[in-house]
Amino acid sequence: MANPYFIKDNCAGCGLCAQACPTNCIAEGT
Repeated sequence: MANPYFIKDNCAGCGLCAQACPTNCIAEGT
């Protein structure tokens, strides 16, 4: 899985997390 973003559990099923979810919902994958 080469996904540049890590979607946290509190955002599961949110879809476009970056826009639809609160801040810190997505963390940049390193």
